[in-house]
Amino acid sequence: MTGKSSPLADARPLFLIGPPRSGTTLMTRILNAHPEVLMTNETAVFIQLGELIEKSARGIEAGISYGKEYNNLWSQKLRENAPDLIFSYYEDIAKEQGKAGLAFWGEKHPHMSQCLDVLSSFYPEATYVYALRDPRDSACSIAEMNSVPVGDALNTWKTFSDAYENFFQHQDPQRVIEVSYEDLVHDYIGVSESLFERL
Repeated sequence: MTGKSSPLADARPLFLIGPPRSGTTLMTRILNAHPEVLMTNETAVFIQLGELIEKSARGIEAGISYGKEYNNLWSQKLRENAPDLIFSYYEDIAKEQGKAGLAFWGEKHPHMSQCLDVLSSFYPEATYVYALRDPRDSACSIAEMNSVPVGDALNTWKTFSDAYENFFQHQDPQRVIEVSYEDLVHDYIGVSESLFERL
């Protein structure tokens, strides 16, 4: 990690997650509008690194063209060095956005259900904003976006929701902030202020 000159020197990790079409993009814009928060929108770096670490551990069994030997060592090295690489990446993003003295930095991505073990391993003290929306509305939006039946879309929503609900059962509830999309739309200013106060 870098020294006090880093824009992230005193910042804590913050992740915005929730099923697809739950208002996460809107919440990302609200969070990133704050001068002391850096919230990226689906860079997928955590998902990519998590997948690479997992596949490297399995080696050639993962169906990749490498990993015949020392693949476990490579996976271990990736896991050990990934947090520093991610931190450096977000430092550069903060500089590009002209942000300094940050309190929080992190990522929004509905598909981070694929790498929750990586998040909890790398950042055991992370804070989470959990986006919630009426599943019927989320399913209708998923169905329209992907041109699939609403029943299939509802199953998609449930897969994500189950993963996140199970994950949060093992997290400190003080580090999880639930935000309702319906509440946010009804009272944009009040819910935003409440969110920042919690942070």
